[in-house]
Amino acid sequence: MNKKFEYECEIAKRFLDVVGISYVDLADPLETFKKETGADVHARLSSGKKIGIQVTVFHSDEDSAKNGSEACRGQEEKDKKLGIIQTYGVPTDYRPALRKRIGEKISKAQNYSFSEFDEVWLVVAASLPQVGAMASTTMLSLFIDADELNNDHHEALSHSKYSAAFLYIFNEGKIFQWQPLTKWQLAKDDHLKLSPVNEVNAIERWRQCLRDPEFRKNSRTWARREALKVLHEFRSGK
Repeated sequence: MNKKFEYECEIAKRFLDVVGISYVDLADPLETFKKETGADVHARLSSGKKIGIQVTVFHSDEDSAKNGSEACRGQEEKDKKLGIIQTYGVPTDYRPALRKRIGEKISKAQNYSFSEFDEVWLVVAASLPQVGAMASTTMLSLFIDADELNNDHHEALSHSKYSAAFLYIFNEGKIFQWQPLTKWQLAKDDHLKLSPVNEVNAIERWRQCLRDPEFRKNSRTWARREALKVLHEFRSGK
């Protein structure tokens, strides 16, 4: 099996399972149609619909590096090969990178007719639990706002060839869904719910982090300091 398809098919499978859409099978469009179709996965749904799924992976610093997201992703991949485990600072503002990722996919979709499918969906996967990609693909749902998603992407998606778009926060089981009439909204949240008090405390802790001058100056140094503090407490039995 093609490794690229195997990887994208696994993301598509997890996505469909989480969102609760039943399917008969998932196939490689290149094998099925013997040509490029603009979709990565061909899903035959139990309803009979043929859905083309374009899978793409979010990288948090994609818009900040000259050649994509080499800055964080490249360091993670290098550390993986060397067997190095460390902390990484990642941007909390997901919007520039997501605008680039979705914009590129909308642009590339113009090169295909999508006539092989009843619908084609765009699935943007983030926060993948994968060694060498956990930091660079991080997107914190705490900072995701449906209104911001609509401001950034609704108009462009409305004029695109995609029937639907999804933002899949893999490690939280959260899915934001876009459709032309309903726009962006939270469609699925399988993450463990916090009690109202703990949720407020968690948000306040994040606000304190964002107000920390060291965090704002160099989030990577701050993350390393906090990680070493936790490690020290763990070793000392606190």
